[in-house]
Order: sequence, then C-alpha cells, then structure tokens
Amino acid sequence: MKRKWIAALLAGCMLAALLLTGCSAAETVKRLRFGVAGEGGVYHNFGEQFAALENETSNGTIELRTTAGSAANLRLLTGEYLQLAIAQADLAQDACNQTGIFAEEEDICGFGAVAALYTEACQVIVRADSDIQSIEDLQGKTVSIGAEESGSEQNALQILSAYGLNDRLVDTINLNYTDAADQLKAGKIDAIVITVGTPSPVVTELAGECGIRLLNVDGTAAQRLLSSYNAYREVTIPAGTYPGQDADVQTVGVKAVLLASDSLPAKQVQQLTELPFSSREECEKAMADLTQLPYFVTGAGFVDLEVMNPNTSKGIALAALCKKLGIPREQVMAIGDSGNDAAMLDFAGVGVAMGNGEEALKQKADLIAPTNEDGGVADMLELAIKGEI
Repeated sequence: MKRKWIAALLAGCMLAALLLTGCSAAETVKRLRFGVAGEGGVYHNFGEQFAALENETSNGTIELRTTAGSAANLRLLTGEYLQLAIAQADLAQDACNQTGIFAEEEDICGFGAVAALYTEACQVIVRADSDIQSIEDLQGKTVSIGAEESGSEQNALQILSAYGLNDRLVDTINLNYTDAADQLKAGKIDAIVITVGTPSPVVTELAGECGIRLLNVDGTAAQRLLSSYNAYREVTIPAGTYPGQDADVQTVGVKAVLLASDSLPAKQVQQLTELPFSSREECEKAMADLTQLPYFVTGAGFVDLEVMNPNTSKGIALAALCKKLGIPREQVMAIGDSGNDAAMLDFAGVGVAMGNGEEALKQKADLIAPTNEDGGVADMLELAIKGEI
C-alpha cells in the first residue's frame, strides 16, 4: 500500500488527502519530535514555522530535532524516535522499496506521507573566482557532498556518476551545509553539492560574502538522471535567486515531503494537517504570515499547503508548455477545482472550474463543469473536441 502512495507522490500528485493507512489508533501523543536537517536549510526553516503554528493548538507540542537529513529522518521515523519529519521523496521511495542505500535494510518503511511540500533543487556551487566552469571540471577537485545519511549525499553521488566522475576521480567529503559553506569560503574545498529548496539561507549568505557560481546539471547527464531515477525532475533556478546570479541555472531536483510515523494516531495526523484555527479570519492571518516566507504558498482546501519557489505556479508551467509546443493560449482549456489552479485558469483561453470546486475559483472561471462524480472533466473534453467551447 505504501508503495502506491509513494509512487503517486513521485508522479507529481499533490497529497491533499491524508495518508492514514498504517497510522495507529493509539491515544494522542503529547510531545511530537519533528526531524529536520541542520540550520541553514529550508527543512529547518519550515519546521520552525510549522511548529510555531501547531504549538498554539492542542494537537501536541512539537519539538524540533536536528538530524543529518533525509535518510536519518526515515530511519528515526521507523524507529519511532521521531513522530514527524521532512525527507526527500526519492529516499522515501528507496526506503519502502528497499533499494538504493536501504537495499540491505528491512522494515524501514514505518511512516506515511502527509503532504508534498516543494521541489528541492540539486545545486552545484563553486566560488565566483574559481576556474571551474562545468561539472566535468570537478575531476581532481575536493567536493563536499553533504552530511552522511543526507539526501544531498545520494544526489551528489548520482550526479557525479552521471558525468562519469567516481570517487577515484573526485575527492568527496561529507560536510553539513554550514561547514561546507565555511570551507568553500576559506578555499579549503573546491565545490559544494547540496539538495535544498531555493533560495537557501546558507547559500544566500555565502553568495553575499565571497561570491558564488552555480554549475548547470544539464545535457546528456541530466537526461541520464531523469531516465534512471523517476524521482528527479528538471528544475530552473531563476536568475537573481542568489546575489550575483545573473543567469538562469538548469539542474534537476526532487520533492520534499512531510512524513508521519506509523505510530502516530490517525486522528492526530489529520488534526496536524488541518490549519489549527477555529475561524476563517485566523486562517487568513496564518496564510498571510506564511506568505512572508520566500516561497509561493497556496493549496487545495484547508488541509493542503503547497510551499513552492516564488517564481513558479501552474500558470507559469502551462505558459512554458504552450511556448514549447507552439500553442497559443487562446486554444488552451484548463480545468481545476482549488486555489492552486487559479493561475492556470487565468492563463488559459478558457478556464473551467469543477462543480465541486472552491467558490472563489468558480468566480474566476469562464465555465463551470459538472462535479467530478458526474464526469465533469469528460464532459468538458467532449465539448472541446466538438468545437463547442
């Protein structure tokens, strides 16, 4: 069962529904240990914001625990030391499938997915004054690949391998975000490979202090990664994401997911995923607070938050697809049911809201389709094929 929801997550499905399968029916856990990576990363920042919101409710007191990263979080969830954690979707899949670094381990899938959060970009960073211009130039260099047990470590090794660089050709060392930044700034290492949401506070600080350059992960190597590992997706880090970054950077990335231990009661998991407020005014205030983060915050209903790069949305993605295919927006119909679909409906020539969708979206739509239970999408497609829309 777990493999099904992990696969759905990796396919890009938003987990608006809760994964209650496998969660216990035990009494509410009063103290919840939430596993995040080290300070300076987005996991830690997200954990602080999440804990601040939840600790005002009766859902249990959330205590942050700094860990080595994704792999450690997955093991600690299964071992019931952690009740909540953030991890990369690719490692979560490996844990449940007993592949990758979990190939020799049993019973490591003692957790469930609560929500997909945002895409983490694999970032290969050198100093701006370095003569390293491409990943191929890392041969013979010293490269930090992240802390042991981190998702960054696995991604870094896969990226280097895709470029034909093994541990005999590159001197790899394990450093956390802040130590790696300090050593790059001091000239003690040549490059850093990290997987983290953008903009990363530690990378932003590093860029301001010594200047950095991000290397592209593209071409044949990127296609090799995309075809070999279904968790990867193409990612663009827009120009201006970091100080001194004058051009877009092409790379790959993976989803970050919020996970809950199977030992956590199902009812409590549900409560934790609902915004902990008793009125719409409080909910709107909380959303306003979240939007002060350097991310685009949207969602589908009140139990789903999507925290993304501020330069992305379904509308931007649809515009990019139309440009690539040469299709004018006037010939596009977009169908949605929630607030996270609004930008897509705004872009499309015909924006359609589902009959069971949110009222705010219906007010923006050109047409209202029947509900999902009444075949609304099929009806709209049939009308479009007949040229009646």
